[in-house]
Amino acid sequence: MTPNVGLIGLCGAEWRKIRGRGLVWAVLIFGGLHGLLAVALLKGLQILNDKQLPEPVDLYSWLEPVATALGFAAFPVNGFVLLLLASIVWAEDHSLGTLAMIFVRPVQRWKVFVSKVLVIVAVTALSLLCAVLVAALLGMVLFGFSGELAQAPPIPFYSWMGAFEGTGARLGRIALGVLYAVVVLAPPLCVAAFVANVSRSPVLTLFGTIIILLVDFFVWAGGSAWAGLKLSGGETAGKVVEWTIWGSRRFFEAYTLPEAAADASWQPLLATVGYCGLFLGLGLLLMSRRDIT
Repeated sequence: MTPNVGLIGLCGAEWRKIRGRGLVWAVLIFGGLHGLLAVALLKGLQILNDKQLPEPVDLYSWLEPVATALGFAAFPVNGFVLLLLASIVWAEDHSLGTLAMIFVRPVQRWKVFVSKVLVIVAVTALSLLCAVLVAALLGMVLFGFSGELAQAPPIPFYSWMGAFEGTGARLGRIALGVLYAVVVLAPPLCVAAFVANVSRSPVLTLFGTIIILLVDFFVWAGGSAWAGLKLSGGETAGKVVEWTIWGSRRFFEAYTLPEAAADASWQPLLATVGYCGLFLGLGLLLMSRRDIT
C-alpha cells in the first residue's frame, strides 16, 4: 500500500511549483526593492537637510532604513503582490485540475491545505526579510553602523528599535518586527484562502479578495469619518470600525512602540487573529467537504 504523503513533502511540492514559475524570485525581488526605496528616500532627505545646514550632520543610522523598509513592505503595495501569489497557490490546482490528481493518492486534505498556508507564510516572511537585509546592508554603507536613531518620524518601528541597547538586542527586535509584519499581512492572505475554495479560479480569487478588502476599507473609512464628525451613533461606528480588517492594523504601531505597549488594547490583535481563524476555517471546511472534481 502506498504510504500517506507527508506534510513536508507537500510543502516541498508547493514550493517547487511556485519556484519553477519564477513567482518566488519575483516576490523576493519586489520585497528587496522596498529596502532600496527606503535607503534612497532617507538618503535624499539627508542630502536636502545637509543643504540647509552650515555643516553636514549624520541624521540617520542603518536602523532608519531598516525601519522604513519594514514599514513599506508591510503595507498594501507589497501585500497586493503577495495576494497575487496566494491566489495562484490556492486556486491554480483547482483551475488546472491537478488537485483532483493529488487526491488520487492517499493524502489527507487538511495536509494539502496546511502546506499551502505554510508556504505562503514562508514566502511572506522571506519577502520582508529581503526588504530588511537590503536596507540594512545599504544603510550600513551609507549611514554607518552607529545603531542610534537620531529621528523618530511617526511610522512604525523607529523609536521601538532604538529603545534597545546592543546590536544583538536590536537584531532580535527586528526579527520580531518581521513576525509582526507577517501577522499584519495575514488577514488578506487568509481571505484569499476562503475565496479560492469558493471560486476555484486564480483570477476570481484575486478580484474577489480585493473586493472584500475594498468593502472592508470603505466600512472602516466611512465609520471613522462618521465617528470623527461626532454625529448620532458616532460612538457605535467608532467601535465597529475597530473590528474591521483595516482597523485591526492598529496593533502594527501600538505593539512596536514601547511607550504605547503598556496602554495598548489587545482588541486589534484579537481581531486580526479572529479574521485569520474565520477565513482559514471556512477555506479548510470547503476543501474538506466539497467535491474536488
